[in-house]
Amino acid sequence: MAPPLTPSALKKQAQRRTGKSVWHGPLDDPVTFETGLELVCASVEAAPELNGVGRLALHIHLLRALSTRLMRVAEPVRTESLRGPVLVVVGLPRSGTTFLHRLLAHAPGARPLALWEVQHPVVVGRGPDRRRAMVRRQLDVLHKISPDLEHKHATAVDAPEECFFLLDDSLVSPSFPLLYPLEPYRAWRHTASVEAAYRSYRQHLLRFQAQTPEKRLVLKAPGHAEHLAAIAEAVPEARFVHTHRSPLATVPSRASLLASLHGRFTDRLDRSAVGQASLDDAVALLKGSQRGRATLPSERLFDVQYDDLIARPSEVAAAVHEWAGLPPDPQFAQALQSETRTAPAHRYALDDFMLSEAEIVAACAPYCVGA
Repeated sequence: MAPPLTPSALKKQAQRRTGKSVWHGPLDDPVTFETGLELVCASVEAAPELNGVGRLALHIHLLRALSTRLMRVAEPVRTESLRGPVLVVVGLPRSGTTFLHRLLAHAPGARPLALWEVQHPVVVGRGPDRRRAMVRRQLDVLHKISPDLEHKHATAVDAPEECFFLLDDSLVSPSFPLLYPLEPYRAWRHTASVEAAYRSYRQHLLRFQAQTPEKRLVLKAPGHAEHLAAIAEAVPEARFVHTHRSPLATVPSRASLLASLHGRFTDRLDRSAVGQASLDDAVALLKGSQRGRATLPSERLFDVQYDDLIARPSEVAAAVHEWAGLPPDPQFAQALQSETRTAPAHRYALDDFMLSEAEIVAACAPYCVGA
């Protein structure tokens, strides 16, 4: 039987686990945090309901997020600045962000964040640091129950990973609706205030910077594109590498990924709803990106076309480094070989999710920028 998924029970468990009890620091937004936690828990019962495995996985995820928040508030970092430029790869999901991020992460002096680090940015409790081992066990289970994920989004414990997990402790994070079918929360997240979430996100980045002060962070999360203005304000050292690919390709590709992720955790997967959620999320990201780009100076934005990235990755990476004022990567050929692999084709189709080309074009075309 899965543990209770209620805000009060989860918060009490996190307090026992950490020995801490202060939930909000001076930069936090208590109202948005409490609303987000309430909505995640309430969404468990909304259609399609989570099954037992889903409830257990979400309980572990929320307990981790709440424990991280308690530790972050209790142990603020002393470092005040990030070594720039901090490269942040953003764009529609499935637009080449992972490939580009991992190429840029190979450069000398680059500091990507590994999967185990973004999921567990702080040590919780006393004793040996078991964060990496915990993520390895969870990843092993994930690969067993969803073997098709490996060719949709390959990852590993130490591989560079999306930094949106660092937003989890604010409870305004894309990780929850990405991993679980939590429709009410998914819809709310696009309307929620994110300024405090990105202030706490910066605190996590400062902690990582303090661990390796001689290196500069290289980050990636497609969803940051929806909130460019907020992250740009919270992280003034950031410079954004924005990838672009047609929503006609990215929307069904992401729907396919969502189906694999959500299918583990519900027994009533609605593929039409998955398709609509993927389209809605794309529109929200494109709208936010359009607004955010209008507020940023051009020197903080570098646009990358997906077709150029795939056809000429060495030229694209070199252009990014030149734009950012960084030296060329002398090990790029080795990096490219490492990140180029043979894998089963990721096959998907609009019909799989009851979507049409006309529907996607009508919804997305007014907001496509930089393409």
